[in-house]
Amino acid sequence: MSSFQEINSLDAIRRDGTDMLVMYNSWAGGLIRNPALMLVPIDDHLVHRGDGVFEAIKVIKDKPWLKDKHLKRLKGSAAYIGLDLSKLPQLEAVVDTLSKEHQDLGTRLLRIFVARGPGSFSTNPYDSTGPQLYVILHKMKPPADRNWNTGVKTGISDFTPKGFPWATIKSCNYLINVMMKKEAVDKGLDFTLGFDGDTLTESSTENLAVLTQADEIIYPPKKTILSGTTLERMCELVREHEPSLKIIERKLTLQELQQAKEVFMVGTTIDVMPVVEVAGKPIGQGVPGPWARKLKLLLEADQQS
Repeated sequence: MSSFQEINSLDAIRRDGTDMLVMYNSWAGGLIRNPALMLVPIDDHLVHRGDGVFEAIKVIKDKPWLKDKHLKRLKGSAAYIGLDLSKLPQLEAVVDTLSKEHQDLGTRLLRIFVARGPGSFSTNPYDSTGPQLYVILHKMKPPADRNWNTGVKTGISDFTPKGFPWATIKSCNYLINVMMKKEAVDKGLDFTLGFDGDTLTESSTENLAVLTQADEIIYPPKKTILSGTTLERMCELVREHEPSLKIIERKLTLQELQQAKEVFMVGTTIDVMPVVEVAGKPIGQGVPGPWARKLKLLLEADQQS
Protein backbone atom coordinates (compact mmCIF):
# COMPACT_ATOMS: atom_id res chain seq x y z
CA MET A 1 0.00 0.00 0.00
CA SER A 2 1.40 3.40 -0.98
CA SER A 3 2.32 5.81 1.78
CA PHE A 4 2.15 8.81 -0.53
CA GLN A 5 -0.48 11.45 0.09
CA GLU A 6 -3.48 11.43 -2.21
CA ILE A 7 -3.75 14.85 -3.88
CA ASN A 8 -7.27 15.92 -4.69
CA SER A 9 -6.82 19.68 -4.99
CA LEU A 10 -4.00 21.69 -6.53
CA ASP A 11 -5.16 24.72 -4.57
CA ALA A 12 -3.79 23.11 -1.42
CA ILE A 13 -0.24 22.98 -2.77
CA ARG A 14 -0.13 26.24 -4.72
CA ARG A 15 2.07 28.67 -2.79
CA ASP A 16 0.40 31.72 -1.29
CA GLY A 17 1.14 35.17 -2.64
CA THR A 18 1.79 34.16 -6.23
CA ASP A 19 2.55 37.01 -8.58
CA MET A 20 0.77 35.32 -11.50
CA LEU A 21 -2.43 37.09 -12.50
CA VAL A 22 -3.78 35.40 -15.62
CA MET A 23 -2.51 32.83 -18.12
CA TYR A 24 -3.36 31.97 -21.69
CA ASN A 25 -2.77 28.29 -22.39
CA SER A 26 -3.35 27.02 -25.93
CA TRP A 27 -3.15 23.41 -24.72
CA ALA A 28 -6.01 24.04 -22.28
CA GLY A 29 -7.76 26.19 -24.85
CA GLY A 30 -8.22 29.54 -23.14
CA LEU A 31 -7.62 31.88 -20.20
CA ILE A 32 -6.83 30.59 -16.70
CA ARG A 33 -7.25 32.80 -13.64
CA ASN A 34 -6.64 30.25 -10.89
CA PRO A 35 -2.85 30.12 -10.27
CA ALA A 36 -3.16 26.48 -9.22
CA LEU A 37 -4.21 25.63 -12.78
CA MET A 38 -1.50 27.64 -14.57
CA LEU A 39 0.29 24.50 -15.69
CA VAL A 40 2.27 23.15 -18.64
CA PRO A 41 2.18 19.45 -19.64
CA ILE A 42 5.22 17.59 -18.27
CA ASP A 43 5.84 15.98 -21.66
CA ASP A 44 5.94 19.32 -23.47
CA HIS A 45 9.43 19.53 -24.95
CA LEU A 46 9.64 23.01 -23.42
CA VAL A 47 9.80 21.35 -19.99
CA HIS A 48 12.20 18.45 -20.44
CA ARG A 49 14.43 19.77 -23.24
CA GLY A 50 14.14 23.56 -23.06
CA ASP A 51 12.78 23.31 -26.60
CA GLY A 52 11.02 26.61 -27.04
CA VAL A 53 11.52 30.35 -27.22
CA PHE A 54 10.27 33.19 -25.05
CA GLU A 55 9.95 36.92 -24.54
CA ALA A 56 9.25 39.22 -21.58
CA ILE A 57 7.35 42.44 -22.30
CA LYS A 58 6.77 45.29 -19.88
CA VAL A 59 3.11 46.36 -19.81
CA ILE A 60 2.33 49.97 -18.89
CA LYS A 61 -1.35 50.80 -18.42
CA ASP A 62 -2.89 48.73 -21.22
CA LYS A 63 0.07 48.91 -23.62
CA PRO A 64 2.82 46.31 -24.09
CA TRP A 65 5.94 48.46 -24.45
CA LEU A 66 8.06 47.69 -27.56
CA LYS A 67 5.60 44.96 -28.53
CA ASP A 68 6.61 44.97 -32.19
CA LYS A 69 10.32 44.65 -31.36
CA HIS A 70 9.69 41.80 -28.93
CA LEU A 71 7.43 39.88 -31.30
CA LYS A 72 9.88 40.36 -34.17
CA ARG A 73 12.65 38.86 -32.02
CA LEU A 74 10.34 36.04 -30.89
CA LYS A 75 9.48 35.19 -34.47
CA GLY A 76 13.15 35.24 -35.45
CA SER A 77 14.09 32.91 -32.59
CA ALA A 78 11.21 30.57 -33.42
CA ALA A 79 12.10 30.49 -37.10
CA TYR A 80 15.71 29.57 -36.37
CA ILE A 81 14.74 26.44 -34.42
CA GLY A 82 11.92 25.53 -36.82
CA LEU A 83 8.91 26.49 -34.69
CA ASP A 84 6.01 27.39 -36.98
CA LEU A 85 4.23 30.42 -35.48
CA SER A 86 1.67 30.37 -38.30
CA LYS A 87 0.02 27.59 -36.30
CA LEU A 88 -0.48 30.07 -33.44
CA PRO A 89 -2.42 32.86 -35.15
CA GLN A 90 -3.80 34.08 -31.81
CA LEU A 91 -0.40 35.31 -30.56
CA GLU A 92 -0.89 39.06 -31.02
CA ALA A 93 -4.53 38.92 -29.90
CA VAL A 94 -3.50 37.14 -26.70
CA VAL A 95 -0.79 39.72 -26.00
CA ASP A 96 -3.22 42.60 -26.49
CA THR A 97 -5.96 40.95 -24.44
CA LEU A 98 -3.78 40.12 -21.44
CA SER A 99 -2.21 43.59 -21.51
CA LYS A 100 -5.60 45.07 -20.63
CA GLU A 101 -5.88 42.96 -17.46
CA HIS A 102 -5.17 44.28 -13.93
CA GLN A 103 -4.28 47.83 -14.97
CA ASP A 104 -4.86 48.91 -11.36
CA LEU A 105 -1.63 47.12 -10.39
CA GLY A 106 0.52 49.48 -12.45
CA THR A 107 3.40 48.13 -14.52
CA ARG A 108 3.12 44.39 -15.13
CA LEU A 109 5.20 41.86 -17.02
CA LEU A 110 3.99 39.65 -19.84
CA ARG A 111 5.95 36.44 -20.41
CA ILE A 112 5.40 34.66 -23.72
CA PHE A 113 6.49 31.05 -24.24
CA VAL A 114 6.24 29.32 -27.59
CA ALA A 115 6.83 25.62 -26.98
CA ARG A 116 7.50 22.65 -29.22
CA GLY A 117 4.50 21.01 -27.58
CA PRO A 118 3.71 17.77 -25.74
CA GLY A 119 4.08 14.33 -27.23
CA SER A 120 7.05 12.36 -25.89
CA PHE A 121 10.16 12.59 -23.75
CA SER A 122 12.58 12.21 -26.65
CA THR A 123 14.81 14.84 -28.24
CA ASN A 124 12.96 14.39 -31.52
CA PRO A 125 10.95 17.60 -32.11
CA TYR A 126 8.71 15.76 -34.58
CA ASP A 127 7.39 13.58 -31.75
CA SER A 128 5.36 16.52 -30.41
CA THR A 129 1.74 17.19 -31.31
CA GLY A 130 2.57 20.72 -32.46
CA PRO A 131 3.59 24.12 -31.09
CA GLN A 132 1.83 25.57 -28.07
CA LEU A 133 1.50 29.08 -26.70
CA TYR A 134 1.70 29.87 -23.00
CA VAL A 135 1.42 33.51 -21.92
CA ILE A 136 1.56 34.69 -18.32
CA LEU A 137 0.73 38.16 -17.01
CA HIS A 138 2.22 38.76 -13.59
CA LYS A 139 3.07 41.50 -11.17
CA MET A 140 6.38 43.21 -11.78
CA LYS A 141 8.71 43.82 -8.88
CA PRO A 142 11.23 46.50 -9.88
CA PRO A 143 14.85 46.32 -8.69
CA ALA A 144 15.53 47.83 -5.29
CA ASP A 145 15.97 51.60 -5.34
CA ARG A 146 19.43 51.14 -3.85
CA ASN A 147 20.60 49.59 -7.12
CA TRP A 148 19.74 52.76 -9.02
CA ASN A 149 20.94 55.06 -6.24
CA THR A 150 24.23 53.33 -5.45
CA GLY A 151 24.87 51.36 -8.64
CA VAL A 152 25.70 47.67 -8.98
CA LYS A 153 28.93 45.72 -8.61
CA THR A 154 29.94 43.16 -11.22
CA GLY A 155 32.58 40.49 -11.68
CA ILE A 156 33.84 38.25 -14.46
CA SER A 157 31.90 35.05 -15.09
CA ASP A 158 33.68 31.70 -14.99
CA PHE A 159 31.26 30.30 -17.56
CA THR A 160 31.93 30.23 -21.29
CA PRO A 161 29.24 32.33 -22.99
CA LYS A 162 27.07 31.02 -25.78
CA GLY A 163 28.53 31.54 -29.22
CA PHE A 164 26.86 32.43 -32.50
CA PRO A 165 24.09 31.66 -33.32
CA TRP A 166 22.85 30.46 -29.92
CA ALA A 167 23.65 33.76 -28.23
CA THR A 168 21.25 35.50 -30.63
CA ILE A 169 18.31 33.14 -29.98
CA LYS A 170 16.09 33.70 -26.94
CA SER A 171 15.50 30.04 -26.28
CA CYS A 172 14.22 28.46 -23.09
CA ASN A 173 17.54 26.64 -22.64
CA TYR A 174 19.00 29.14 -20.17
CA LEU A 175 21.27 26.96 -18.07
CA ILE A 176 24.39 29.09 -18.63
CA ASN A 177 22.38 32.20 -17.75
CA VAL A 178 21.15 30.51 -14.58
CA MET A 179 24.67 29.56 -13.55
CA MET A 180 25.88 33.12 -14.15
CA LYS A 181 23.23 34.44 -11.78
CA LYS A 182 24.05 31.74 -9.23
CA GLU A 183 27.75 32.59 -9.25
CA ALA A 184 26.96 36.30 -8.82
CA VAL A 185 24.89 35.54 -5.72
CA ASP A 186 27.50 33.10 -4.42
CA LYS A 187 30.26 35.71 -4.86
CA GLY A 188 28.27 38.50 -3.21
CA LEU A 189 27.99 40.44 -6.48
CA ASP A 190 24.98 41.91 -8.24
CA PHE A 191 25.92 40.46 -11.66
CA THR A 192 28.70 38.64 -13.44
CA LEU A 193 29.73 39.51 -16.99
CA GLY A 194 30.40 37.09 -19.83
CA PHE A 195 33.66 37.28 -21.78
CA ASP A 196 34.56 35.34 -24.91
CA GLY A 197 38.31 35.40 -24.51
CA ASP A 198 38.99 39.06 -23.77
CA THR A 199 35.79 40.30 -25.45
CA LEU A 200 32.68 41.32 -23.49
CA THR A 201 29.39 39.60 -24.32
CA GLU A 202 26.54 40.13 -21.82
CA SER A 203 25.32 39.37 -18.33
CA SER A 204 22.85 36.72 -17.22
CA THR A 205 19.84 38.48 -18.74
CA GLU A 206 21.10 42.01 -19.36
CA ASN A 207 22.92 43.84 -22.13
CA LEU A 208 25.85 46.13 -21.40
CA ALA A 209 27.08 49.40 -22.85
CA VAL A 210 29.84 51.83 -21.93
CA LEU A 211 30.19 55.59 -22.15
CA THR A 212 33.78 56.34 -23.10
CA GLN A 213 35.85 59.35 -22.11
CA ALA A 214 35.19 60.61 -25.68
CA ASP A 215 31.40 60.54 -25.07
CA GLU A 216 30.79 57.47 -27.23
CA ILE A 217 28.23 54.84 -26.27
CA ILE A 218 29.63 51.44 -27.29
CA TYR A 219 27.93 48.06 -27.02
CA PRO A 220 29.07 44.56 -28.13
CA PRO A 221 28.37 43.23 -31.65
CA LYS A 222 24.90 41.75 -32.04
CA LYS A 223 26.33 38.43 -33.27
CA THR A 224 27.82 37.86 -29.81
CA ILE A 225 24.78 38.77 -27.70
CA LEU A 226 21.01 38.61 -27.57
CA SER A 227 20.02 41.80 -29.33
CA GLY A 228 18.22 43.75 -26.62
CA THR A 229 14.95 45.52 -27.35
CA THR A 230 15.54 48.02 -24.53
CA LEU A 231 19.13 48.65 -25.66
CA GLU A 232 17.92 49.20 -29.21
CA ARG A 233 15.26 51.65 -28.06
CA MET A 234 17.73 53.47 -25.81
CA CYS A 235 20.05 54.00 -28.79
CA GLU A 236 17.16 55.32 -30.88
CA LEU A 237 16.26 57.82 -28.15
CA VAL A 238 19.88 58.91 -27.76
CA ARG A 239 20.13 59.63 -31.49
CA GLU A 240 16.93 61.66 -31.26
CA HIS A 241 17.51 63.57 -28.01
CA GLU A 242 21.27 63.47 -27.34
CA PRO A 243 22.96 63.78 -30.73
CA SER A 244 26.25 64.78 -29.09
CA LEU A 245 26.72 61.16 -28.08
CA LYS A 246 28.06 58.86 -30.77
CA ILE A 247 26.76 55.27 -30.79
CA ILE A 248 29.08 52.47 -31.88
CA GLU A 249 28.62 48.70 -32.12
CA ARG A 250 31.96 46.91 -31.71
CA LYS A 251 33.98 44.59 -29.48
CA LEU A 252 34.76 45.75 -25.93
CA THR A 253 37.59 44.60 -23.66
CA LEU A 254 37.73 44.41 -19.88
CA GLN A 255 40.24 47.25 -19.88
CA GLU A 256 37.83 49.47 -21.81
CA LEU A 257 35.07 48.74 -19.30
CA GLN A 258 37.28 49.61 -16.37
CA GLN A 259 38.50 52.83 -18.01
CA ALA A 260 35.04 53.99 -19.13
CA LYS A 261 33.39 57.16 -17.92
CA GLU A 262 30.23 55.15 -17.16
CA VAL A 263 29.05 51.56 -17.63
CA PHE A 264 25.38 50.65 -18.01
CA MET A 265 23.35 47.48 -17.73
CA VAL A 266 20.26 47.64 -19.95
CA GLY A 267 17.19 45.39 -19.94
CA THR A 268 13.41 45.10 -19.86
CA THR A 269 13.02 44.96 -16.08
CA ILE A 270 15.83 47.35 -15.13
CA ASP A 271 15.73 49.94 -17.94
CA VAL A 272 19.23 51.41 -17.38
CA MET A 273 21.25 50.41 -14.31
CA PRO A 274 24.57 52.11 -13.46
CA VAL A 275 27.57 49.83 -12.92
CA VAL A 276 30.00 51.23 -10.34
CA GLU A 277 32.49 48.37 -10.17
CA VAL A 278 33.86 45.83 -12.66
CA ALA A 279 36.07 43.00 -11.36
CA GLY A 280 37.07 44.95 -8.26
CA LYS A 281 37.87 48.20 -10.05
CA PRO A 282 35.64 51.26 -9.52
CA ILE A 283 34.13 52.88 -12.61
CA GLY A 284 34.84 56.60 -12.60
CA GLN A 285 34.38 57.80 -9.02
CA GLY A 286 32.70 54.57 -7.99
CA VAL A 287 29.23 56.15 -7.93
CA PRO A 288 26.45 56.37 -10.55
CA GLY A 289 27.23 58.93 -13.22
CA PRO A 290 24.84 61.54 -14.64
CA TRP A 291 24.28 59.77 -17.96
CA ALA A 292 22.83 56.65 -16.34
CA ARG A 293 20.07 58.79 -14.87
CA LYS A 294 19.55 60.72 -18.12
CA LEU A 295 19.19 57.53 -20.13
CA LYS A 296 16.84 56.00 -17.58
CA LEU A 297 14.65 59.11 -17.69
CA LEU A 298 14.59 58.97 -21.50
CA LEU A 299 13.29 55.40 -21.37
CA GLU A 300 10.74 56.19 -18.67
CA ALA A 301 9.39 59.13 -20.66
CA ASP A 302 9.13 56.90 -23.73
CA GLN A 303 7.21 54.30 -21.75
CA GLN A 304 4.77 56.80 -20.30
CA SER A 305 4.12 58.39 -23.68
